[in-house]
Amino acid sequence: MKKILIILCLFLSGNAIGQNHNLISQYFQVMPFYAPGLTGANDFLDIRTGIRKQWTDIDGAPISYFIGGAGILKIGPHNPNKYNSVRVGNDSPYHEKTTKFGVGGYIFDERIGAARQTGAMVSTAVHVMITNSAYLSLGVTTGYHNTRINPTKLRVLNPDNDDLYQELLNNGESESYFKLNTGIAVYSESFYLSYALLNAADPHISGNQNLSGNSSEILHTIVGGYRISTGQNLEVIPASYIRFSQTTPLLFDVGARFRYNQNLYMGMSYRNDQTLIALFGMTLDNTYSLGYSFEHKQIDFSGFNPLSHEIVIGVKLFDSKNYTSLW
Repeated sequence: MKKILIILCLFLSGNAIGQNHNLISQYFQVMPFYAPGLTGANDFLDIRTGIRKQWTDIDGAPISYFIGGAGILKIGPHNPNKYNSVRVGNDSPYHEKTTKFGVGGYIFDERIGAARQTGAMVSTAVHVMITNSAYLSLGVTTGYHNTRINPTKLRVLNPDNDDLYQELLNNGESESYFKLNTGIAVYSESFYLSYALLNAADPHISGNQNLSGNSSEILHTIVGGYRISTGQNLEVIPASYIRFSQTTPLLFDVGARFRYNQNLYMGMSYRNDQTLIALFGMTLDNTYSLGYSFEHKQIDFSGFNPLSHEIVIGVKLFDSKNYTSLW
């Protein structure tokens, strides 16, 4: 029974590799990947790397590795207080009358059983001040993706009569293509709101075009959050993520984190695919960060552990005045 369950789970997760926009638990840690318009919104160089392991007791279960970073370039009048914390009145970086250019990048490696997808993305965004405390930004992310299926790791009952298996053997086990994502965002020191088109374009480069499945479908995403200061160095940060398309079900993630003294946080979120998520994190010396999360998915299969774990490590550079992250 467990072997049947393994095969079923891997089959159901097949679109995860194809769509290459898996929603990780701590998506806010690599925000530009999901919201190109927010590339460079934070006023420092932010580098993150992490690992995500799903369904911990199944061989060949999904596992992801990623590393990304984003920073800014500024054009405009110099503000000697530009690195002050965002909580400090009009000395906030968000009150500088400058045009900002965000730049970033992201590399990932995702594996599910016999399937593997790797990619490298670069992103850029322009940020223009629209009020005394808010910016409007437009961003673009593009890069190279490769999807590969290793036939030697597949178990096929009747390989000679299996159309999918024969298609792999005849047309190739790998495909390469470009990806283009675009987005728009508005944000200030207390909120952010982004809309993005993921998979806005994905021209084929080489290989078997059937491997990417429905990855060419355009995904619409909306990401938003708000920082509420309650005093006593405590912030509440409610946030949400919504994704939809013409053919796939609506996915949303809604939750909140409590952040104390800009150093410690904990929170929870819920997804409408019956997933509960708990989050914990800390920052050391205002430079190094560690985030951990685990997910529990409600699945009615005995003998199956639906837990997923995720660890994200970060480093913040060129932040001499202890600037606070938007998210």
